[in-house]
Order: sequence, then structure tokens, then C-alpha cells
Amino acid sequence: MTNSKIYKVYHDMKARCNNPHNQAYTNYGGRGIKVCKRWDENFKAFLNDMGSTFRDGLTIERKDNNGPYSPENCRWATRKEQNRNKRSNHIVNSVLGEMCIADLAEKTNIDPRILWTRLNNRPIERLLEPVKKVKKTSSYHGVGWHPKTQKWQATIHINGKKKYLGIYVTEEEAYNACLEGVRLANARYNNSYQNIG
Repeated sequence: MTNSKIYKVYHDMKARCNNPHNQAYTNYGGRGIKVCKRWDENFKAFLNDMGSTFRDGLTIERKDNNGPYSPENCRWATRKEQNRNKRSNHIVNSVLGEMCIADLAEKTNIDPRILWTRLNNRPIERLLEPVKKVKKTSSYHGVGWHPKTQKWQATIHINGKKKYLGIYVTEEEAYNACLEGVRLANARYNNSYQNIG
């Protein structure tokens, strides 16, 4: 039985909580997470309580992240479910209920990065507004869509080299930056030409 997957789960659980040399100890035993006495002293007790619902691919999860490993506080979960039950998750209370950003993104089909940006820049009531479709190409030379910032980027070419001018909210602002960049480049060129003559 000591070679079984469920025994490995049991062994690893105890090591996280009881062994200060275990690399995960800081996040478990180091912050007071314990294995209940019944399980800590007896693998068969753990097996009786949890064995019937164990399946390959599942991990042991504590329902209350601050609670112990015990029959009342543990269940088997998929890796995805485990990732949604972490202390580091940001829980949002939206019109769809209380859930982490990943669940909210999945339910609404809104990219989690957009939800994070909205959380930092909008009132909670506007969190789930439809995502505006922004055209991704510009009719202006030197202006392009920057997907990471969801804004317009301005660039010009001087002497065969691309010069980045910045990120702008509107396409027109980016184009005006290009015009100004070209004007300044021409002024520099004319000044240097006059100094030669």
C-alpha cells in the first residue's frame, strides 16, 4: 500500500505540515496548518475517510484554506479546482455571485486580464460590461494596434530605422505623434544640412 498514489498523497500532506525541511512547509505547517490527530497517526484512518472517493488525477484540497487536513475540511479536487481555491486568488462579488477572477472570466467569456484591468480602473458595477470591439488596423501610416495595452502605437522610420513614439488612446493621437515625429526629424535634418553649407 505504501507504493500507491493515495499513500503518496498522504505522505506528502504530512510532510508539508510536519517537516520544517519540506520545501512547502512555509505555506502549510509554517503557518499553522495541521493534519488532524486521527490521520496524522494512522494511514488506515485516512484511507477509510478518503479512499472511497479517490481517483487518479485528483489532489487533496482543504475547503477552508486556513483549516486543518481533516475529514470535515477535505475533499478530492482536480488541479483546476485546486487553483481556484488558493489564498492568493482575488474573490470578486459580482452580479453572478462571489467567485475568483478565473471563474468569472470563464462564465462571462471575458479575458481575465481585462477583468483585472477593470477591477483596478472601474467601479464593480461596470466590471461585466461587454468588451468593446476595437478595430485592429489603422488607416494612418505609422499607426498600429498594440494588443497588450489595447491602445494605438505610433512609429516612424528615419534613415531606415524604426523609431517608437509611444502608445496613445486614440488612433488620431497616434497619427498626430507620427506627424510631429516626422516634423522634428525633418527640422533636425535641415539644421544639420545648413551647418554643413
